[in-house]
Amino acid sequence: MNSRERTKNTTSARRALAVQLFNAGVVRAGTPRTPVQVDLKRLLEHPALSAHLSAMLWSLKDRGEQYDRVCGIPFDAVSRCGIPYRGITCAYQISSQAKIPMLLRHPAAAAGGALDGEFQIGDRVVIVDDQICNGNDIIETAVILLKRKLKVGEALVVIDGEQGGLENLANAGIQVKSLFGISELIGYLKDAAKIPNCERASVIENEQTGVVWEVPGRRANRRMGV
Repeated sequence: MNSRERTKNTTSARRALAVQLFNAGVVRAGTPRTPVQVDLKRLLEHPALSAHLSAMLWSLKDRGEQYDRVCGIPFDAVSRCGIPYRGITCAYQISSQAKIPMLLRHPAAAAGGALDGEFQIGDRVVIVDDQICNGNDIIETAVILLKRKLKVGEALVVIDGEQGGLENLANAGIQVKSLFGISELIGYLKDAAKIPNCERASVIENEQTGVVWEVPGRRANRRMGV
């Protein structure tokens, strides 16, 4: 999402949210090679912050759009306590707040793209995820939904990794809106003295290698990565 679309949430509100995410350990200072670490599963430990972030994310949707289902994208595996990571926390919060039933793309590859949850042919669906890199996960989810004769509206994501995902999704006909661009997020944290001034320069330099940020439990995201 570009800066014009982000005006639905004020700069001051996003700046304050960035600091809250840092203070909660959801976003952490990393290394010179991976300046920022993002671990959205930490939101499970902060339900009020999770609800606040999800409300801000939901406010990005087009006001004229009406959705019948919210679809969350899980990580490839499920945690020990049975809770899938990635966009599920935000998708569940949005489903609860907006009173819209939720669908879950099945995390098991062996399931062949199964969906958990009930739906009707023609239901309009908004996709929710934690971050985008090249956009393939959202495209794959959209294909699964379309095969079941559901209508795909927008995709809402917390962080745009600025690795070409927006362009790829636009070419696939999917409109995406993000709460933060990764450079914007780093800028807010630098301004709040949460990370050193040099980190902003580091992320610009690292864009040449494709390494922009790191999600614990995965390899560093790269331009040709997940």
